[in-house]
Amino acid sequence: MRFVVDTNILISAFFWGGVPGQVLEVGKRSLSTLVTSEDLLAELLDVLERDKFSERLRFINLTPTEFLRNYRELVDIVPVEPLPQPVCDDPDDDAILACAVSGEADYIVSGDDDLLRLVMYENIPIVKPAQFLSLI
Repeated sequence: MRFVVDTNILISAFFWGGVPGQVLEVGKRSLSTLVTSEDLLAELLDVLERDKFSERLRFINLTPTEFLRNYRELVDIVPVEPLPQPVCDDPDDDAILACAVSGEADYIVSGDDDLLRLVMYENIPIVKPAQFLSLI
């Protein structure tokens, strides 16, 4: 099973665990593959570099770049073909959809209301973390 996880869920998983953390653990299993792209990695780094996360990163003794390097070892980074036309108002949301299609994902896991409203894109279900865990 291949799946893409939105940045908001990754940040929750990294710093607070809970259900998002369980989703990330699924990506560590041998029969599952967490899929991402260079665009999504750049977005993640941008978020990790925000002041509000600096204390948490200091606590675990990692810089945003080191954190991202560790995350890269966990994921399958796929080349992404852009969408034929915009689907969402937010280009970051379109980047997630494009990654899922290019990476042949089975699911997109997100907490973003704009993505969740789509329910599905190109036959790829878009689900909340708890829903994802109940489906797999």
